[in-house]
Amino acid sequence: MMPPTTDQDRREFYRVSCRASIEIQPIHENNLQREDAFQYLSTLFDLPPAFELHNELQKIEQESQIFLRQIQEKDKNLAQYLKSIDKKIDLLAQTLLQQQLPGYETEHHLINLSEGGLKLRHSTPYPENQIVALKLILIPQATVILSFCKVILCKKTNPMYPDQGLAQNQFTLRLEFLDMDPRQQQFLARFITQQQRQDLQRHSENKFDEE
Repeated sequence: MMPPTTDQDRREFYRVSCRASIEIQPIHENNLQREDAFQYLSTLFDLPPAFELHNELQKIEQESQIFLRQIQEKDKNLAQYLKSIDKKIDLLAQTLLQQQLPGYETEHHLINLSEGGLKLRHSTPYPENQIVALKLILIPQATVILSFCKVILCKKTNPMYPDQGLAQNQFTLRLEFLDMDPRQQQFLARFITQQQRQDLQRHSENKFDEE
């Protein structure tokens, strides 16, 4: 497989399968032009107080990475200590957010995710080219992604596999992210990178067990 050569190729090339809690709301496309688009998007969903805290902590962590790399070049022990503190703070913030998110424990969808969009099964059909608002809670990190999306595909799922527990009225949706907030793009890219790293690690462990 050839590596991606453009930003669009890269967004579609790096895909992961994961579980997520999802909310979708159809909106008018004029809302994409709002100057306060992301603030408007935030008002469409029930977001807990810990949402902004978690986002700010993730932002601080990303901004501090360059300093952490500089510290690691001079003192590896100090860098490792700072990483452990950062991990503890992140775990606390995740736990707090998980406790405040409705449906986090039970309402999960299996999705195929990239930086360009996602594919999922959903009980509600949406017309193709419909603009929607999306709230995506990525499991298990409880990373919350808010974005406008365009419905690229809506196709009724063939209920051929009753053993998989598929409902009769389910639809395959493909959504394309539109005008995503830059900070949300960073959170999404970070989640996908972490998932790929974990998938590679599991693959290596399974291969080692088989040998």
